[in-house]
Amino acid sequence: MKAAKITIKVLILLLTSVFGLVCGVLVPLMLLSDEYFAVMHGLCAVWLFMSVPGFFIPCFMVMLNFSKIAAGCSVIGTVMTLYIHVNIAEYFTASFMYLPQIFMTILTVLFIFVTNPQFLSGYRQKQTDKLNASAPSILDRKE
Repeated sequence: MKAAKITIKVLILLLTSVFGLVCGVLVPLMLLSDEYFAVMHGLCAVWLFMSVPGFFIPCFMVMLNFSKIAAGCSVIGTVMTLYIHVNIAEYFTASFMYLPQIFMTILTVLFIFVTNPQFLSGYRQKQTDKLNASAPSILDRKE
């Protein structure tokens, strides 16, 4: 488990440094500086702003072992990135820019299950306890 935890941390760090910088910062800055894309400057500014909770905050939270906060930020970043790319598709054809964000979210959620194996087993135990709970017997009553 420790090797898997370290491997996922390294993958998240590498992907954040490459895709977070390129897809989250450089592409919106390039689009903001181009006059051809002047129509979508507001969307590019939101895209640039949303790369922080989508890429960088989850990376720092994973490194600090706050996996649930990292997963929450990553999911919020994915939803916002998908919203931005749905609205930006008519101006900018590179709609594949949201795929690294989805992959980062999958890795962050996977990190929860690697670091907290009791997270899933605790849920399963509660469900089996609920199924195995017996109804009170009327034969055991004392009158």
